Amino acid sequence: MDPRTLRDFTNDQLRDEIHRYGRMIESLSPQLSDLEVKSTALRTEIARHSQQLGTMQNELERRLRPAPE
Repeated sequence: MDPRTLRDFTNDQLRDEIHRYGRMIESLSPQLSDLEVKSTALRTEIARHSQQLGTMQNELERRLRPAPE
């Protein structure tokens, strides 16, 4: 909201807008919490897959390394 337009609002309109924005924040907060939980789970899964990938890459490199003579 452009601050210059706030001067055009009556006190009652400002109170209504404050209340409306407060309700929006209240409704968005649980969504944010849910997304944070999902984000943490996805980061854990990525870390697990990355570790598995590294293990497989190391095994392939070990297999492709020439045998010592």
